[in-house]
Amino acid sequence: MSAPKFDKALSPRKSEVIETSGARFSGKVSGNPKPTVQWFKNDEPLTINDARHSKLKIIAEDDGTVGLNFIEAAADDDATYKCVASNQHGKAESQVDLLVEAMPDALKAATATLK
Repeated sequence: MSAPKFDKALSPRKSEVIETSGARFSGKVSGNPKPTVQWFKNDEPLTINDARHSKLKIIAEDDGTVGLNFIEAAADDDATYKCVASNQHGKAESQVDLLVEAMPDALKAATATLK
């Protein structure tokens, strides 16, 4: 029996992307019994039922790999994200920052033309 720990902290620690670009954070957690994982966005619980769930995937693999995969980051995704792993022996946390920059107007126009 052991408290949760991050064998690999979430990385990258900070990611800067332009709107509609993708971003991915991942890490690896262990503990016995297997910890439950909860995600927070600016200290508010984040769930798969988030309003933009189709553009955000929460990763939770059997081997302890955890992460967030932003398919198309939006301005409101700009935040600090924290992963908390817990079991009856304790908890561990790891956090990352996602900085989303507005898409330049010239790129917006080009993207709209392509669609």
